[in-house]
Amino acid sequence: MSCLSGSRFVLCLCLIPTAPVACLPATAQVVVSTNFEDGQTDGWIPRDTGTTLAVSANQANSGTQSLLTTGRTQTFGGPSIDLSSALTQGQLYIFTIYVRMAEGEANDSVKMTMQSTINSSNTFNTVSGPTTVTNGSWVKMVGTFTPASNATSLLLYIEGASATSSYYVDDFTVAVSNGGCSNPPDNSGFVSDFENGTPQGWVGRGSAQVANVTADTHSGGHSLSATMGPVASG
Repeated sequence: MSCLSGSRFVLCLCLIPTAPVACLPATAQVVVSTNFEDGQTDGWIPRDTGTTLAVSANQANSGTQSLLTTGRTQTFGGPSIDLSSALTQGQLYIFTIYVRMAEGEANDSVKMTMQSTINSSNTFNTVSGPTTVTNGSWVKMVGTFTPASNATSLLLYIEGASATSSYYVDDFTVAVSNGGCSNPPDNSGFVSDFENGTPQGWVGRGSAQVANVTADTHSGGHSLSATMGPVASG
């Protein structure tokens, strides 16, 4: 709750996140992990013609290397990894990846998507996103997915709203869980610090307007400003 006061009125407004806050399943065991520190693409392959993947030391979320995607010509093009043999049908999994736009790239809206082949046809499920990603910091994307009992192929890929944007990915993990929630709940996937220059999913309620600003901060260099015009008295 944020309260603004003035000579003619006192206004209290609420800010609400567009993404629901939920606890992640507890006792997760990592079954897939890639960080590109061995200089290899670790099973990631290009999705769509023209897309190129290369291990890069220009940026890294941890360690010294990450995977750079360039040459995209379609929004659904990007880095992909075949998880058909790594995942069990009917089991809940938690997916985590860090994404950052390449140097000089504009912000893009990025999604983590699962392509499942069921009865010889492909179905597509959003695992995480869309999330605004910038070239100034790494963005953590977290989501869950359960493979269908009749899925014969599972291909996870990272796509952008722009058909030509280039971006880095790093520290990808897939964890299996036995269900339930940790106590206290693990809400690490829903932290908002506004350091990437965006509202990070927060919107104003009613006529309130929100904006990412640098004029005043609690920590780091950014915060979220909430404003509203004067309210006429009755």
